[in-house]
Amino acid sequence: MTTAGERPAEQALLRYAIRSVVLLRGFVGLAATVAGVMTAPEANALVVGALAANLIWSVVFVAIARVRGLTWWLAAGDVALVSGLCLIQQNVTVPAALPGGASWIGGLVTMAMLVAAMGLPVRWAVSASLVLTASHLVGIRPADDGVIAALIHVIQVIALTVLMRVVRQSAGYADAELAAVLRDQRAELIERARRGDEREQRRDLHDTVLSTLTMVGTAGIQGPSAQLRRRAAADILVLDRLSNPDAPVPDVPPKGLDDRLREIALREDLDVALALTPVEVPAPVAEAIAGATAEAVSNVRRHAGTSRVRISLTSDNGAVQVEIRDRGRGFDPKSTPFHRYGVREAIIGRMQTVGGLADVDSAPGGGTTVTLRWWP
Repeated sequence: MTTAGERPAEQALLRYAIRSVVLLRGFVGLAATVAGVMTAPEANALVVGALAANLIWSVVFVAIARVRGLTWWLAAGDVALVSGLCLIQQNVTVPAALPGGASWIGGLVTMAMLVAAMGLPVRWAVSASLVLTASHLVGIRPADDGVIAALIHVIQVIALTVLMRVVRQSAGYADAELAAVLRDQRAELIERARRGDEREQRRDLHDTVLSTLTMVGTAGIQGPSAQLRRRAAADILVLDRLSNPDAPVPDVPPKGLDDRLREIALREDLDVALALTPVEVPAPVAEAIAGATAEAVSNVRRHAGTSRVRISLTSDNGAVQVEIRDRGRGFDPKSTPFHRYGVREAIIGRMQTVGGLADVDSAPGGGTTVTLRWWP
């Protein structure tokens, strides 16, 4: 079942319409009082009481409705008061104003119908309008046969009923369209998050397990190796985290980006020259930059044909730049097959995930420079 909170367009439209009707009711009530004073047949107790009742009720009606909204009992009270005024209108208006519903009470009848349409269910609003019409007809006889007034009121009842149905139906269509858009957006966000998680898992596997297996398979390590043991132990932790995503994350003290890059340099069996400026960035950014740097350094070990690499870290007004440079054999980035995952996802894709950029500048025989940039 759809709740009110799930129909924002309808609720917003009704709030605006009700607020307008409440203010209009106050204005019409004040205008009717002024007109009644100016056209009163004589200042007797009944006339004064009718005018005072209308004025006081108009003020009370607006005050309550602005605080509590147009409640059903407030709308019913307005219908009851105006119906009562209709029944005594021959005694509180001049006879010349009775034909055609031209007295100061006639405007209140139309206004009470509008209040009923906004504050009561459709069935009760129609019933209230019929009560108002009947009261008005009784009150103006025998000064007028009431045919014209009755016809006008019947048209008003039909028009208000149709209007409210059209307004609610149109708002319902708008809510349905809005709900469909929100569902599509929610589904897109869920799918985007799922794809993001999958990409991150593939990056983690590529950077750890697959990289270690490649190193072993290409005879990158000969015989027993402390480096291989360290990498295998770290890879096991990654696999455990990926297989148990809901497991509590160990409380590890935060590290600066420079410390993360220094750990990467020590992890690889390479001659790494470091020029690192101490830098603090958000944890997701640090993870992305460190991961992209680790992939770039791993590529040096696997493909560059050199054991020397330089890593620099600089910062300027919050913007961060990391440069990984080697003087190895290089390659043509444009000729790299699309299925090759490392540069495309583990470096460029990883930086794009946190709003950064990665640039790979290389040429056969000219070495490779990977530049990572991020700014807040």
